[in-house]
Amino acid sequence: MGSLWSKSIRLAGSVAILVAAHAVTAFGQGGQAQVTPPKGTAILRGHVFDAQNGRPLRRALVRSMAPDARTNSSTMTDDQGAYEFRELPAGHYLLIVSKTNYVSAQYGQSRQSDAGKTVTLLDGQTAEKLDVTLSRTGVIAGHVVDEYGDPAPNVQVLAMRSQFIRGRRRLMPGQNASTDDLGEYRISGLGPADYYVSANVRSLPAAAAADEDAPGYAVTYFPGTANAADAQKVTIGVGTTVDQIDVALVPVKTAQISGSVVDGHGQPMAGGNLSLTERGGVAGTQSGTQIRPDGTFVIRNVAPGEYVLRAQTPFRRGQPQTMQTAMTIVSVAGHNVDGIQIVATELSTVSGIVLLDPTASGSTKLSMSVRIVATDPDMSYAVDDTGRVNDDLTFEARAQAGRNAIQLFNVPNGSVVRSVRVGGVDVTDAGFEVKANERLTGVEVELTNHPTSVSGVVTDGRGTPTSSGSVVVFAQDEQKWEALNTRYIRLTSLDQDGKFNVNGLPPGDYFVAVSDAALAPEQASDPDLLKQLLRQATTFSLNDGETKTLSLKTIGR
Repeated sequence: MGSLWSKSIRLAGSVAILVAAHAVTAFGQGGQAQVTPPKGTAILRGHVFDAQNGRPLRRALVRSMAPDARTNSSTMTDDQGAYEFRELPAGHYLLIVSKTNYVSAQYGQSRQSDAGKTVTLLDGQTAEKLDVTLSRTGVIAGHVVDEYGDPAPNVQVLAMRSQFIRGRRRLMPGQNASTDDLGEYRISGLGPADYYVSANVRSLPAAAAADEDAPGYAVTYFPGTANAADAQKVTIGVGTTVDQIDVALVPVKTAQISGSVVDGHGQPMAGGNLSLTERGGVAGTQSGTQIRPDGTFVIRNVAPGEYVLRAQTPFRRGQPQTMQTAMTIVSVAGHNVDGIQIVATELSTVSGIVLLDPTASGSTKLSMSVRIVATDPDMSYAVDDTGRVNDDLTFEARAQAGRNAIQLFNVPNGSVVRSVRVGGVDVTDAGFEVKANERLTGVEVELTNHPTSVSGVVTDGRGTPTSSGSVVVFAQDEQKWEALNTRYIRLTSLDQDGKFNVNGLPPGDYFVAVSDAALAPEQASDPDLLKQLLRQATTFSLNDGETKTLSLKTIGR
């Protein structure tokens, strides 16, 4: 299980706040409070400083969040960088701080990838000196030019992070900007990390779009390649600006894709949505159009490549039974692809039961929910249908046809998923097939409240505990590096005493290695990095529910 406080939401330009998953439920969609926070007698106070010069930061936004106390408050720091929360109820609090042009941080974080520390407040207690330092964000700037070296205006430029999903690298979009009339762009608000930059011509001038012989442009990655695998990384440090990241667009012969879409009754899917996403490209980026009243569609200016073409009726929240979808793979090689016929069907249904440990079932208040998702991110629909787990622990959720997996939300504290079974077969890692118009029943999701636990301490060559670096735990079987949600790989940091702890790993044989560098979360799933760590790794095995303590040493110190 990941940290509860792990989602980053971009609000009001470059101000970022961290939102707890449970707090969305407690406070409603979008983080808007729907319950009047109860008053108490406890106090939280501290200061916010600039990490580079130690100066107090005024007008930094500080949020105190305690889901168990049903409170979510915010305040701004004063001219001395001080903040204070009064009349707080007893509870377990996280403090999240943000300010424009600074990287958001939590109280107790030693680095951005770490989880913040929880502050436990009792009635009448005052917790002081809860200080947080913020680091300035970085900037990537440059020019985008066409094949003749002329400025390319109105081009979308993305700063992306590399993430490994099931052993494959995917570029995940982040901050973006558009080029001006001089072809210049500037992407701000970037935390320290490695980035990849892409330029995407979203629309051609009217004259060029009407000329079938006029070239279009592929999505181009810095410094000037249409192949994402050849993109060069750009390293951003704390508060640094890296300019002259210039991109030369790659011209290509574009084509159009056209055809028709009908629903499950053979009627034109008038007003439906059609999207086109390149397979293996930048996650979440797509083009598309609306299906015409007669069910026909045309998508123009498509660069060569392999695409996923999806059609779906407009989604109406609360009415998932009306949603129909279809998907097909389309290859484009510079020539028009016409006459595509798509037949949509309603989503399938998956139902089953959650099995709890007997020792937990009688005392756990349940608020779990289930979502069925495609195992291949390229093949996923925009399906927003989460099934509630009922009081009798049964559930039902919609699913698209194809290979799917189950996501379980709001799992009881101290519990983890032990296995997912379909027809008595364990499909936790492989996923399961869902047929079109199928009602798949009898799915079992088994939880355990006795998860495995691996802890220990890391020391240097003199036997002194060290707090720098990262600990990576990963399966000895390389095939498991591609498991769903990479549940066989964990990255954790060291506390001030050199201690680490990892909970909820599946039983099996593992490597554990110490990295001198502070690794980012996305690096831990990089197969090349894991193979490098093998040279200094220690082996161990975990049985079901076992607790293991390890002593590790750093290498080369």
